[in-house]
Amino acid sequence: MGKYGYKKLKNGWRFKIGGTSGEPFEITLQYFNKCGFRLHINFNIDFLIKIFGFNQKIIDI
Repeated sequence: MGKYGYKKLKNGWRFKIGGTSGEPFEITLQYFNKCGFRLHINFNIDFLIKIFGFNQKIIDI
């Protein structure tokens, strides 16, 4: 999967924006069949880390 896009997995799907090589941020939304969602937020530059106060945040629903 590239830096942007949708990918179907055997237990759900994943939608990704950004990446870790040269991108300032990465946001990934992952759905697990009948289990819930997971949101990954990664900041890769110091400016965004200072503004938001974290480098990586994972939220499960």
